[in-house]
Amino acid sequence: LSKVIAAKWRHESQEVKDEYHRRAEEEKRQHAIDHPGYQYQPRKP
Repeated sequence: LSKVIAAKWRHESQEVKDEYHRRAEEEKRQHAIDHPGYQYQPRKP
């Protein structure tokens, strides 16, 4: 499944990729506003 998705992503236009990157940055900023001071802390098994 991931190989299929990766192949589709490689063939997307740069405009589509740019839109996804823009949305990701927007979500990142909103997350920082909604959760100030949050820092990912992975748990060791």
